[in-house]
Formats: sequence, structure tokens, C-alpha cells
Amino acid sequence: MSYQIYFRLLGYVLSIAMHISNLLYIQYAILSANVSEGSMENFGTGTFKNMEYRYFTTWTAGLQIGYAALGTLCDLLVLLNRHKENYRLPKYLGSSREIIFAGLVWPSSWVVFTVFWTLLHYDRSLIFPAYLDKIITRLSNHVIHTMIVPVVVWEVMFWPRKPKSHYRNIAQLAIHMLAYIFVLHFTYHEHGVWLYPIFKAVQGTIHFYLLHFYVAAMCLMFYRLQWWLNSVIHGVEDVEKIRFIDSAVGRFSYRKWFTWAMLHERSQSRI
Repeated sequence: MSYQIYFRLLGYVLSIAMHISNLLYIQYAILSANVSEGSMENFGTGTFKNMEYRYFTTWTAGLQIGYAALGTLCDLLVLLNRHKENYRLPKYLGSSREIIFAGLVWPSSWVVFTVFWTLLHYDRSLIFPAYLDKIITRLSNHVIHTMIVPVVVWEVMFWPRKPKSHYRNIAQLAIHMLAYIFVLHFTYHEHGVWLYPIFKAVQGTIHFYLLHFYVAAMCLMFYRLQWWLNSVIHGVEDVEKIRFIDSAVGRFSYRKWFTWAMLHERSQSRI
């Protein structure tokens, strides 16, 4: 039996402990926050308190906790049955573990990390207004926006994988993101508040729609990143199954360029 299973279990235990303790601390901070009645701080903290579970960051922390629990169950079953020859996990457990991590936990964690820190350094009012410092400390902030990346990288380091279907994983990721987009827009229509101020800033412009596109593109980019990293660390090649993304993009780009070149040449000849 590979030593990697013990490192995975260590990662699961630490991940669960980290996230649960941090979420409990945030709840305590919300209840004890000292803000003035009728102030922007009161409105902002009230919105966060009432809609905490609608934030994508909260969804991602929940995914990491749930996945760590599932991973612990799977690896404990393997350890308990290590004396049985050719023991394999029940099919539904193994497939669920794969799709939840590859299609949900990994890309979601990287999207949260990238979007949050990029916007925070550009203009924090677009993603994390200053009044939230009263309920989310710097340490808590790093737990939910920074440490989520080492958690998933640790998993890739100690879990060699070869996917059965990229289409299934990407379909699950698409469903997850569409579900969140629905929650985001439903919250706005229900309460008149965007969970993330950047949507208010770009509402009514082309950037509002481009923002959705950028996030979708990041999801696909980060999805692919895990398999490249997996091949680098474990030497597991899976190039053929993932080429459909590159080949489709490549064919589209070439055809688009070729069509433009032909039309441009004809227009020049007419002149």
C-alpha cells in the first residue's frame, strides 16, 4: 500500500479542522460585531450575515469540508480492507470522489483565490469592502481565500489519477457554476443587492457579460491545470482525452483567421 494514503488522511483532517474552526469563529465575529445603527457598516454586515451561505466562497469552503469527509471515508475503507486481495472501493464512492474533486473542488478553489486576490489588490471595494474587516479578520480571510489552494494542491500531490471522462467532470462544473449564477441573480432580484460589489459597478455595460465569460474561461483553464500538474508529479499521461479542448479552440481560431484573411484580400483587390 502506498504511503500517499496517510498524507491524504492528514490533509483531510487538517482541512476539516481548519474550515470548521474558522467558520465558527466567523459566526462569533458576526454576532459580536460592533457597528453603528443605520450605517453602511451595519447594512453591509447585515447583508453578509443574512446571506452568508449564498457567497461562492462559502460554497467552496463547504465543498472542501464535504470532500475531505468523503476522502477520509474512502481512504479509511481502503485501510480497513488492506488485507483483502484486489480490494476496490464501491463504484459510487470512487466515481463521486473523482467528480467532486476534479469537477468542483479544484476549479472552484482556484477561481476563488484568483478572483478575490486580483480584485482586492486592484480595488478592494469591488470584492471585499473595508467594513467587512470587523467580522472577517486577516487570518480568517486567508483561510477562506488563500489556504484553499494549498489544500487542493496537497491532494493532487498525493493522489495519482487518470480521469475516466473529462466531459462528465466539465459538465458537473458547468452545472455547479450555472447554479451559482442563478443564486447570484436571484439574490439581486429578491433583495436588490449584488453579493459582490463588482457586479453593481459593471451593471449595464458590456463588462457585466464579459465578467461571466472570464469566470467560465478560468474554470476551464484551472480544470486543465490539475491534469498537467498530475502528469508532472506522477507521470500519468492523459493528453489524448484532454486534447478536445485545445483542438476545438485551435480549429476555431485557424478558421476564423483564414476567413478574415480571405475577406481582407478580396476587399483590397476590389480597391
